[in-house]
Amino acid sequence: MATSPSSAPRGPHRLVLGEMLAKPGIRKHHPLLGTRRIAGVADGQSVWETEFLSDDIAYLTDHRVHDLPIMPAAAFVEMAASALAEVGLTGPYLLNDVAFEQGMFLKKCVDQQVRTVLSLEQAGVFRFQVFSQTADDKGIWIRHAVARVQPGAQTNDAFADSLEEVYRRRGVEIPHRECYSRLDESGLQTGTWFRPISRLWRQTGEALGEIRLAGELSGGNARYCIHPAVLNGCFQVLAAGRLLDEINARSCYIPIGAHSIWLRPEIGTQLWCRATAAIARNGTDERILGNFWMWDPRKALVGTITGLQLRRFIRLPPPTSEPKSS
Repeated sequence: MATSPSSAPRGPHRLVLGEMLAKPGIRKHHPLLGTRRIAGVADGQSVWETEFLSDDIAYLTDHRVHDLPIMPAAAFVEMAASALAEVGLTGPYLLNDVAFEQGMFLKKCVDQQVRTVLSLEQAGVFRFQVFSQTADDKGIWIRHAVARVQPGAQTNDAFADSLEEVYRRRGVEIPHRECYSRLDESGLQTGTWFRPISRLWRQTGEALGEIRLAGELSGGNARYCIHPAVLNGCFQVLAAGRLLDEINARSCYIPIGAHSIWLRPEIGTQLWCRATAAIARNGTDERILGNFWMWDPRKALVGTITGLQLRRFIRLPPPTSEPKSS
């Protein structure tokens, strides 16, 4: 969806993720939000701007769909939580009516300006949006994510099972290599930094995964409420656990929205994630409907996602021959 944020960009900070990862703590701004603007911002609104340099996206390019680097939906969730934290609003954080409207493809040799907007809608409720534009499309802003967010909200999750109970019925273990091999075949390719599932078990209707952030990234985790690679690992638990028998080499599923996402602040580098999912079909439209729950190593519930929707994407085969001239 092409749209326009409330005001034009003014000199976004150029963010070099490769340099930032190599020197933890060298930059004070958030790795994905960039610099918070002060001048020219309406009352009740906060705006952050940054620029992704095509050659310095670092770990984000380890997340790909059909070989195209794309910003993970988990990164937008992290940006919402960290934006609230930067304006002094403490967690836990509740995101409602979450929509991932357009994929943000990280285009080679094309710099991208990214703008994050947090607007007060009513007392205690904010509207979160992420936009981008490329150097080739000046003046055209694409909205990628939008949600209503509420800081300080407690989960109303009624799920009664403890992590111990989920672990006792964990089912059959799927080897790490098989898990990522099947996801790669489906079109959800990941490099080393986006392979945080250390162990995975599955049974009918659910899966349980143990998630550990790669050592190279864990040193910079303090800049995040929840590192995108950690949260993305939960999406992988859902996809791998539900679809290992059904997935094929010409289709993959990517998140398009969620009813609600609840997170405690400053989630660490290790999680347990329990995911449930079902496939819904309506004619040619096919989606996964899922939920998941996250626990820290102390077995405390630190996050939930309910009403997650993932849409099926089909990879078209390449042409078998060159077109003939008439």
